[in-house]
Amino acid sequence: MFSDVPGIVGTVVGGIALGVSFWNLWLWYQGRQPLLLVEPKNAVMPDLDGPQMVVTVRNRRPYVTQLTGICMEIPDSQDGERMFFPGVAGEARIPCAIQPFHCVRLWIPLREIAAELKRREKSGSVEVVFEAETGSGHTFTGIGSLLVDAWAQPISNTRAPD
Repeated sequence: MFSDVPGIVGTVVGGIALGVSFWNLWLWYQGRQPLLLVEPKNAVMPDLDGPQMVVTVRNRRPYVTQLTGICMEIPDSQDGERMFFPGVAGEARIPCAIQPFHCVRLWIPLREIAAELKRREKSGSVEVVFEAETGSGHTFTGIGSLLVDAWAQPISNTRAPD
């Protein structure tokens, strides 16, 4: 009756050790992925006034993450200047909670960004880096591009002659 006990105990302990190993592997893998994925893209949204930079912030973790801010690094600035967007419009207002495995889309007028870059004597295609900050103080970045000269000019409401 008790002769099977060592075999059963060994099997149970081996199973627990295997489970713990898989758990540690999963935690290691999750730790290598960024918590938030930041994806800036140019878009023309018909229901909004003019072209927008749509910044999608994806929560890739299995728990709620607090998004507390969004900003853009000014390219080639010596002291790491940033352009902040405190009242940015979107699917939610910042600060906001992003549910596990969901995303929030925020839109920023392209003309506002392009005008600031033009004021700083940038032209042509410029690489822009957006940063999303979490409630715990971590910062995650995403890279996009912007044609400064195309978006810095106001759109004329007059038609060209036929």
